[in-house]
Amino acid sequence: MIKRLFYIALSGFMLASLLTQSAYSISTKRVGEYIFRFSSDTAYVMCDKNQTSFGVLSDIHGEVEKTREIVSYFAERKVNGIIVAGDISLNPDFRGYNDKSRVKIIEVLNEISRYNLPVLVIPGNHETRGEYKDAMRKASENVVDMVKYRSVDFCNVKIVSLPGYQFKDFVADNGFYSRPQDVKETGKFTKGELPILLVSHGPPKITGKLTPGMIYSGRDVGDENITKMIKQSGIKFVVSGHIHEAAGIAVDFKGNPLQPNKWTDELALNAGTLEEWKNLDGNVYEKTAAIITIKDGKVKYEIIH
Repeated sequence: MIKRLFYIALSGFMLASLLTQSAYSISTKRVGEYIFRFSSDTAYVMCDKNQTSFGVLSDIHGEVEKTREIVSYFAERKVNGIIVAGDISLNPDFRGYNDKSRVKIIEVLNEISRYNLPVLVIPGNHETRGEYKDAMRKASENVVDMVKYRSVDFCNVKIVSLPGYQFKDFVADNGFYSRPQDVKETGKFTKGELPILLVSHGPPKITGKLTPGMIYSGRDVGDENITKMIKQSGIKFVVSGHIHEAAGIAVDFKGNPLQPNKWTDELALNAGTLEEWKNLDGNVYEKTAAIITIKDGKVKYEIIH
């Protein structure tokens, strides 16, 4: 007896829409315990879960051992999938490191994908297009490239990606620069009835005492175009990274602080970095990651150090 039934759409309308497409545009892949249907730039999976949880990693920067430790914890917590919000690698051009010491993206992805959970991945500002494409080609079957599939309807939530970074001076040569037009066009992937979770390397710009895009000076360097797109698209939840010192900061879209393990209607969360870093709270953390849980259109989060 099959424990769960999986479908490829959220309604009869969506199912009919998929089935009317030509056969060559639809593919099927088992991702962990789920069966995904891939159609053009969108993936669909529906199950009987009304609550899902995701381990969230960002700014891994080649920290393989820490990745192994965190992913093991995610598996123990029985998350439904893992989200990677960019900067899997450490680009030597930004830090002055020798290329020979660089950990390859595929080495990190192999650790993240070892438990056969769905792994949804975007690049940040450190990855080059060549190395990212090569890693996706070599990656395990349970890794979903959200550069190619910009929207994944995952049980009770629509996960939408914004690959790359919005400030060109901080993007690797031949990397993933996300232009204002790219940010705006991300809104077209948000259609549907499910609550929307945006996965972006860079945070939105938010006004508040402590925000996911705040740097040591107290200035929020998040992107205004992301903020505008969020408002126009009805996005409820955002996970990001990039600003290491703001790791673990969570607010609503008005900048009000949100406490861990409390259900809320809105969330902008900086999931942190696996590099050791001094936080805005004055503490130095060896690593930071997050788990988010979504149920009935609400979300809660917790931070892992």
